Amino acid sequence: MNMNGSNISVGSTGVVNQTMNAPTVISRDQLMQDLVNTGLSQAQLDALTEAAERDGVVVEPGPAVTSWFNEIRSNLTAAAVTTVWGLVTAYAGLPAAS
Repeated sequence: MNMNGSNISVGSTGVVNQTMNAPTVISRDQLMQDLVNTGLSQAQLDALTEAAERDGVVVEPGPAVTSWFNEIRSNLTAAAVTTVWGLVTAYAGLPAAS
C-alpha cells in the first residue's frame, strides 16, 4: 500500500513483515487524505480533528489524539493500526515507529 510517500509492505505466506516509511512531516491536508486512503470514515477524521484541537500545539500526539487512536484501533487491521499511527506521528513531526 502506498500513500504519497508512506507505504506498508506485507511479506510471504505465514510471515508478515511490515515496513513503514513516512515523510518526516506531512501537512494536515495530506494527513487527512492518507487516512481516507487507509479506510477511515469522515466521522473518524472529524473526531481526530476535534482531538487535535483539544490538544493544541504539541510536539507529539497529545492525550486527546492518543485517546482517539485507542478508540478506533479496535476497528482497524494490524497493518492499518501501524499506518494510522505512523501518519499521525509524522504529522506531529516525529519519526514513525516500525
